[in-house]
Amino acid sequence: MNCYFAFYVLHFTFILCFVTKNYFATSLLKQLLYAEKYKGAFLNNQQIKVSEVNDISKSWICHGGINHFQKKKLSNNLAKLSADCGRIRGLGDYWMYQLLSQGKFDIVLEAKIKFWDVAPFKIIIEEAGGKMTDIYGKQINKTTTTVLATNKKLHNKVLRYFE
Repeated sequence: MNCYFAFYVLHFTFILCFVTKNYFATSLLKQLLYAEKYKGAFLNNQQIKVSEVNDISKSWICHGGINHFQKKKLSNNLAKLSADCGRIRGLGDYWMYQLLSQGKFDIVLEAKIKFWDVAPFKIIIEEAGGKMTDIYGKQINKTTTTVLATNKKLHNKVLRYFE
């Protein structure tokens, strides 16, 4: 007799976004990530910082769906960057921003986003010492559809791949 079991893990995230203070909670991981403008970024009350990596060849990159890069004719740009960096992973969603803000990734790229999905992370990443713009270096706003988030030291280097 063969028995097959399937289970689903309910994973909830809760995001509160204010002008100067953002909270991001994930129940499954029992983590509370938050930042307040000019006061720093914190994970479970411990201050966090982005990485200090300043060499693309030693960087870890994380990206959203490759199909979105293809649709915007950015897949060659992503491929060139990926070939030059140390490691690449495709995680997508909030998790990669959380890892960037903790210094576990150095670069995060997405070619299809909604403003409300990334808005809380702008303050969090910047307060952790990073930088977030669109893939072309423009400021994040309600019409933004792409994202580049980095440890700040790599930001301009990555932007050159998308010129």
